[in-house]
Amino acid sequence: MQTLMSPGPLLDDRGHLVETGWAPSEIRKYRRSAITAPKFRIKEWDYYCVLTADYGIASPTTGTWACSESPGSISEHHTRSPKT
Repeated sequence: MQTLMSPGPLLDDRGHLVETGWAPSEIRKYRRSAITAPKFRIKEWDYYCVLTADYGIASPTTGTWACSESPGSISEHHTRSPKT
């Protein structure tokens, strides 16, 4: 079972997650410099989602040091037909 996370840094001094769980807002502080992996292994992403009673739009945005990608999808809730 997931636990409610507490405020603080996201990664420890070795670049590992301090805590796993969930939060109602962004309470963990992310510092890219705390990552110990090589630059080409770092992958970052964001997820944006807007919902109304009739429609939904979602777009995960991913990126590495070499490229980025922003696919998206739109769905009509009354027909349940997602469009990617």
